[in-house]
Amino acid sequence: TNMYDLQLDNKSKKQYYTNDILSHNSLWMQNFAVRSANMGYNVLYITLEMSERKVMKRLGSIRLNIPINDYDKLSNDIDFIKKRISNLTKTQEGSDLFDNKIGKIYTKFWAAGTATINDFDNYINRLQEKKNIKIDLIIVDYIALIAPIKGAMSDNLYTKGKQLAEGLRALGVKY
Repeated sequence: TNMYDLQLDNKSKKQYYTNDILSHNSLWMQNFAVRSANMGYNVLYITLEMSERKVMKRLGSIRLNIPINDYDKLSNDIDFIKKRISNLTKTQEGSDLFDNKIGKIYTKFWAAGTATINDFDNYINRLQEKKNIKIDLIIVDYIALIAPIKGAMSDNLYTKGKQLAEGLRALGVKY
């Protein structure tokens, strides 16, 4: 197996294309969130990188099958959007026509370095109490931007990353 470490220059605008397809970890995670919700799971997408509005636009574009460049215009057409949402419950792959539950996607933005895993935990508790739902999947975009828990000893990036990964795993186990 080959592994490649791709680095982009400043002129690239941090965009990498594979066979003319924009390849980016946030797009992959957003696509994963949509596919999971379409299979009936409730997803919390935590973003530390881009605004909730931008994330929701991408999620809506993917989920409702609307080209991203047309999304702003088409999302203002209430009847069109209602029809697209209605179609979600009728056409999901691998679903039983009589038992098709569509999951919801919730997003939450925190500025880079301002939220800890404890903040995520508190938010999930409030969300579940307020909405009376169970979160089945938590996606965090991305780990390097999470603030370390105060008092945690992280003398280097490896230790910080390890502590954050363990905290996220514990959060996943909890919920």
